[in-house]
Amino acid sequence: MGTKHYSEEKRKKQILEATFFLFNQKGYHETKMDDIVKKSKLSKGTIYRFYKSKKELFLNLFDYLVCKFEKEVDSLPCADIPPQVLLDEIIDIFIAHLRNKKNIFLADVQFWSMSDREKEIREKIKRLYDRWTERIEYIFKNLGLSDIDSKIATIALIALFDGFILRAVGEPNLDLEKNVKPVFVKFKKFFL
Repeated sequence: MGTKHYSEEKRKKQILEATFFLFNQKGYHETKMDDIVKKSKLSKGTIYRFYKSKKELFLNLFDYLVCKFEKEVDSLPCADIPPQVLLDEIIDIFIAHLRNKKNIFLADVQFWSMSDREKEIREKIKRLYDRWTERIEYIFKNLGLSDIDSKIATIALIALFDGFILRAVGEPNLDLEKNVKPVFVKFKKFFL
């Protein structure tokens, strides 16, 4: 039983990784299920056993990618880290993803572009933003600074993240040390 479960999880990951690659290369609409079959090196029946449609696969890919990023943030020992350091750690994780895992952000742009037409994607993105807003606002509230509006600071930081995602996608050779880090330093000086 355990081996079968592992094998199924391994196949799902294989399908999701192939889908991720193809969606980044060709886009959602240009990627066909046959492309995913070929890239994953699995049979069409195997793929359809796990995912009934390309849309279902796309929605699962969103969850898969979000989960990978959130696991890193969730691994931070929040109770043991002062809020200022925790904020620095989250910013560092974001910058590391910009540097090393830029393809995840290419997929983000695909999700954003489809959210206008697809209610399920829009709802997933909203839930993601709600979780991140709650997380970051919690940090700002626990900094002990009475003169900052934690809601405004949270919205500003998330907007910075989103802006840099778009910029990194549009400018693949973006110098993160020169263009991104200084903005976060200024952000922290302004709000903290």
